[in-house]
Amino acid sequence: MQLRNAILIALALDATAEEIERAHDLIDTIAGKVDPSTLPAATPTPVTPPAAAVTPPAAAVTPPGAAPQLDSAGLPWDERIHSETRATNKDGTWRYRRNLDAALKAKVEAEIRATLGAAPAAAGPAPTPTPAAGPALPGGNLPPMPGAAVPDPAYTALVQFIAQNTQSTANPAGKFTDEYIGKVLAHYGVAEGSLQNLAHKPDVIPQVDAWLRQVIAG
Repeated sequence: MQLRNAILIALALDATAEEIERAHDLIDTIAGKVDPSTLPAATPTPVTPPAAAVTPPAAAVTPPGAAPQLDSAGLPWDERIHSETRATNKDGTWRYRRNLDAALKAKVEAEIRATLGAAPAAAGPAPTPTPAAGPALPGGNLPPMPGAAVPDPAYTALVQFIAQNTQSTANPAGKFTDEYIGKVLAHYGVAEGSLQNLAHKPDVIPQVDAWLRQVIAG
């Protein structure tokens, strides 16, 4: 008859839940089901009366000021569903309590995932500052240039001439005002007296240019 080594594990009749858990963990370790490196060192456990059979209150997933230790499934340890020894299985997941109710397990894991999903996201890179606008030209901002690929040189020269001679904070000696320019353009049939619309009436640009230069020379 072949003789084999044996290990006897005895539990007191009034053994606590944690003592029973440790005994199961030891059995699972011997059987190769649990990673032994994750088992904590055995410590004396004071005998306490069994707790009432009620669902324990929700435990904080993340202790204040400390990052939680996550298992291979990305979940932190929770005393309501995981083994008190905090042992992990071979696949790196937390070991569940014995005889754990499936509904309680699903409920607690859903709460944990919801809490992790509500955590503040990491701050992203700072937005690139928008470059500050350059100094305003005399007479205020000029209307946009016409949409043509090559602007009319006569129109461009007239716009620059008007800008150089329009009154503004930077050019208080200017002889033109925006209101006066608008009246002149309207007189020559430019819609709304707008410089932008003047670009679409190249036939009156020479007349407007000649009149304004006459005003400056006069």
